[in-house]
Amino acid sequence: MFNKMDNFKYYAAVRIGAGVVAVIVFLWILSLIFNASDKTVEEFINTEKTKVSDIKTGSKKTTTQYREDIIEQTKENIDFLSEENLISTTQAKDQPVSQKEIPPQAFNQKESPYQVRSEPRPDVSGWTFVESTVAPLSYELYERFLGWRPNDILIGRFTDNVNNFQKGVLEVTRRTVVKLTEEISRTGSSESFNRNLENAMNWLMIKPETFWFPSAEGKYKAAINSIRIYQDQLIKKEARFYNRTDNLIPLLKAYRNLLGSCDDNLIKKYEDNGDPVSFFDSDDYFYYAKGVSRSMAHILKSIEHEFEGVLKSRNAIESLQHAILSLGEADELEPWIILNSDLNGIFANHRANLATKISHARFYIGVLIVTLST
Repeated sequence: MFNKMDNFKYYAAVRIGAGVVAVIVFLWILSLIFNASDKTVEEFINTEKTKVSDIKTGSKKTTTQYREDIIEQTKENIDFLSEENLISTTQAKDQPVSQKEIPPQAFNQKESPYQVRSEPRPDVSGWTFVESTVAPLSYELYERFLGWRPNDILIGRFTDNVNNFQKGVLEVTRRTVVKLTEEISRTGSSESFNRNLENAMNWLMIKPETFWFPSAEGKYKAAINSIRIYQDQLIKKEARFYNRTDNLIPLLKAYRNLLGSCDDNLIKKYEDNGDPVSFFDSDDYFYYAKGVSRSMAHILKSIEHEFEGVLKSRNAIESLQHAILSLGEADELEPWIILNSDLNGIFANHRANLATKISHARFYIGVLIVTLST
């Protein structure tokens, strides 16, 4: 008895479900039929009225009339493809892919913590670039609470986020000073290095964890002082700063490579030895990339000023501004705790979120390099 009742319930449920689905499908079809737009219905009715009228009056288009209509339409097409339109169309095709316009206020979303040491000298070629180069590292050495952290024996053990942020700032400063020494301050490969820049370049290569003999922060401060001397030499016309395209491209390539390394650390799931990226390593990669983003954005803004002539002549300003904006947005990511959740989970993966901004900046710097190279 119970088996029969169960079979009946199953039979009834299937039939009722199928009936409900059939009704829904039927109503959907009716909605498609009767929900046509008024315009479409009106055009259909007018067309049918015209056909009936033509039949009643006996007026039909002859082959000659159809041919005249086709000729008239062809003339309109020829007018559209006039010489002026062809020129404008070709010019639009030759232009680079248009990028989303950035509102001017987007570049001032967050005030920079870096202050100029003295009265700015925008009239001196290279002064702004040098100031922007040393400002991020100078802030970490002199103005950051407790100063340089990576080599602190006690406090530095518990402030790994700040430590890695400062390492990111240091790496950008290193690469910038190397290219300033080897490329931007020289007319060519046959000219000798500026002695102050060469000393600064060597001192910046000290490991950030070195506590004594030599002290990391001691050598970094000496490097900043040497770069300041070069900056003063620019004012006195005793040194040079060459804002040429061939000097800028090597620096941009160095930035692109550094961002590529940050991008890989932010998206990888496994370390080189095969172990999964741990929770503790995730925030290290995150804050290192943030240090790179903040200091690089600050320097790129000075590049927009120092290399304005060559950037405008190559229509490269917009690509540079996009890179600056992306790095600024990367710097604005400040979660309370760095989560390394699955990309399909309900919790955030902050490394992946930061990687999108880093990737955008790297892409636009690549576009900038190609634009300046052609």
